[in-house]
Amino acid sequence: MNRTPELPNKRRMLTTQILKRIAIALGIVGVLTIVTTLLYFKVGMEDQLNTDVQSTKEVITNAMESTNTSTKITEHLIDMQLLTASKAISKELQGKTLQQISRNDLMRLRDEWGLNGISLFVKEGTDIKIVQSSDLSEIGLNTKSWGEWYTAFNQLMSNQKVSVGLGYADEHYWAGPISKAEWNHHYYKYAYYDDGTTPFMINPYVMDQDILYLEFQSGPTQMIDRITAQNTSLEEIGVINVPAFLKGDNNTVSSPDTDLPILYGKNSNQLPEDAKMLTEMLKDNKEKRVDFIKDGRSLQKFYIPLSDSRAIVIVTNTERQQNLELRFLSVLLLSFVASFLTIFFVVRIIAQRRLKPLNEMQAFMQSVSEGDLSGQLEVRENNELGWLAEHINRMTVKMRNLIAEVEDRSQRQITHMAYHDDLTNLPNRKHFTDVLGQALNMAQITESKIAVMFLDLDRFKNVNDSLGHATGDRLLREVSRRLLGSLSENHLLARMGGDEFAMLVPDLESPEDAAKLAQRALGLFETPLLFEGREFMITASIGISVSPQDGNDAETLLRNADTAMYSAKEGGRNNFQFYTPEMNEMILEQLETEKSLRYALDHDEFVLFYQPQVDIATGQIIGTEALIRWQHPERGLVPPNQFIPIAESVGLIVPLGEWVLRTACIQNKEWQAAGFPPIKVAVNLSARQFEQPNLVDTVASILEETGLHPQYLHLEITETLAMKNANHAIDKLYALKNLGIQLSIDDFGTGYSSLNYLKKFPIDTLKIDRSFVGDIPGDSDDAAIVTAIIAMAHNLKLTVVAEGVESQAQLEFLRAQNCNEMQGFLFSRPVPAHEVAQLLYEKKSLYFQSV
Repeated sequence: MNRTPELPNKRRMLTTQILKRIAIALGIVGVLTIVTTLLYFKVGMEDQLNTDVQSTKEVITNAMESTNTSTKITEHLIDMQLLTASKAISKELQGKTLQQISRNDLMRLRDEWGLNGISLFVKEGTDIKIVQSSDLSEIGLNTKSWGEWYTAFNQLMSNQKVSVGLGYADEHYWAGPISKAEWNHHYYKYAYYDDGTTPFMINPYVMDQDILYLEFQSGPTQMIDRITAQNTSLEEIGVINVPAFLKGDNNTVSSPDTDLPILYGKNSNQLPEDAKMLTEMLKDNKEKRVDFIKDGRSLQKFYIPLSDSRAIVIVTNTERQQNLELRFLSVLLLSFVASFLTIFFVVRIIAQRRLKPLNEMQAFMQSVSEGDLSGQLEVRENNELGWLAEHINRMTVKMRNLIAEVEDRSQRQITHMAYHDDLTNLPNRKHFTDVLGQALNMAQITESKIAVMFLDLDRFKNVNDSLGHATGDRLLREVSRRLLGSLSENHLLARMGGDEFAMLVPDLESPEDAAKLAQRALGLFETPLLFEGREFMITASIGISVSPQDGNDAETLLRNADTAMYSAKEGGRNNFQFYTPEMNEMILEQLETEKSLRYALDHDEFVLFYQPQVDIATGQIIGTEALIRWQHPERGLVPPNQFIPIAESVGLIVPLGEWVLRTACIQNKEWQAAGFPPIKVAVNLSARQFEQPNLVDTVASILEETGLHPQYLHLEITETLAMKNANHAIDKLYALKNLGIQLSIDDFGTGYSSLNYLKKFPIDTLKIDRSFVGDIPGDSDDAAIVTAIIAMAHNLKLTVVAEGVESQAQLEFLRAQNCNEMQGFLFSRPVPAHEVAQLLYEKKSLYFQSV
């Protein structure tokens, strides 16, 4: 091919210029990078070291504060636990003498209240000693030498409030501070109770509550280990109790929280200046620094004051960091030079040898892509490029011949395919839309009406799923044949896609004619379709729009006919429906809500509220029901009845239900981690969730992911859902029950349950619907129903929960009928998680609040 001779030379010159510019750019960037890096390390070394030291101080201080706060809260909760146990044990032992109380009795009480031991103290002369205990090794111990503890014992036994200033004191009760036994290195929390009703003082205790000595065994220590492992310039970090450290050999360790010289980390690099620096630091509360040499290395030691007479000491090694950085810079410089030279020469060699034939190929292929197939590529190299050029030339010749051969024949086929459906050979959507547009133009001139009928087969997806697409295609061809045979010559039938068909009826005299045609089309499906000796019953739904009242353009008429068709499906299928404007408004509203729901699910706009469930005997919270709310950015807090039905209809209820289940489990686990007594959380399952084949696996996965024990999760299904397919429900409920969770039947009494099936369900709880509770005890019928449900549930050994309790009269009636649990506005409305935590922390009786 004889192309412009200047093209290769121009490309070669351009390539050379590009190589030169790349070399210059690489050199400039490399020099600037190296100079900038050197200046950065030289100038910023000291700033970086100070930043590391200060950030280390902040991290360790935060860890210490967090650990102290957690320890104090948890210690108070255990004080309250021991107080409750003490009162219960005192009541159990009232009226008994020491001879009537055995060690087995104390061991039984110990296990019932989750303690590690119980001892009984009596006063003998001027001494107070242990005379009975669940631990035999404690019997006979004297306490006269126990200092302030002995003072506290005397005050308790004299019916005085303990005033020693240690631990926690209440009426008839004192809990000592955390102590550590020297003989076994365990941590103990002892409590003492004497209200005068027993001839002895009661001593319940617990041991090894890990969270209570989090400050002493973990917390900042682990943080220090991670910091020193990650930062090579920090050799050693330690947190010092300065007064204890300055005591030196005179210091004695008597408890785990005050007198340890080194609280966290270590201080192996002790210097003669330590005492001086720490003393000055205590006086002026300012950071100190000492430079020193150890093993030929230049080191620095920082003394940083903290609150409560504590200090952080940090030993840094700047030489190690400088050596590593200089070594890195050397490697970086050598790598840059080597890479630069290698890339430059390799690119230059390749460009000189390969760019010429490649440029010629590029120019030729450019001309071919523009439609010029008349030339030939002249590359005579005896290598891959020559082989490629030869095949490109052959391909060009074949393309010329092929285009000439098929151009006439393919043009007709392409035109037909562009306007017809491959499967049924009916006109396709494009053809139908074009003809409809022409018919509308004619109708405007003649002032006539046109009807558009949109037909969709009912549940055709089931045919494809069960019998395969090949059978589905045969059914579609038969449907198109029947429809085509029922139309007049001036009507147009088209396949719009899938199992959807459209019919154009021009010159419509009245809407009744369209209705008759639609009825005739539906009648075509009354006769079964026969294939391979098998009958198929198919029905259809038809939507009708009429111009000009339903639209004057093809797009509007088709859209409105489609809307009417969906309305026909919602009306029960196998019928037709004329379009009305209200349909469009309803669908637009549903589409907008669906769009907002999907956005809300992706952007965490949903929140959970929790309604407490209350034990009727004590009024204490024993569980909660998780209730979803939509925190809409414009509408505010949206109740579930305004969006759950739409979520059900569009399939969003499944991911939304999984979010509710996971969030509720996480929250319940957080309440337990905060030290609150474990309670159950109830989550409602929707119908579509319950029908999911992977429901059991999903629940098991969420429990494992969140770490919540299965016994604290209650799943609720409605009575109607359970009875919809009772045998299937029984299998699914047993699979869920095998996970260890609890199951409830919600809204009981509204679904006409079969008692024969009810006794087969592996359920734990019946929830009486609020419609029966609302009018008791005034409505005798509702009162009788509630009484019967409670009696039946107790006979089946089920727990009964009454919903919607809002009045004192309802509460008293349910108590009289021995209802187990209740929830409703009388006790608490659904509230956010932090308000539930407050109620749990206060341990208030919601029942007695309401009385």
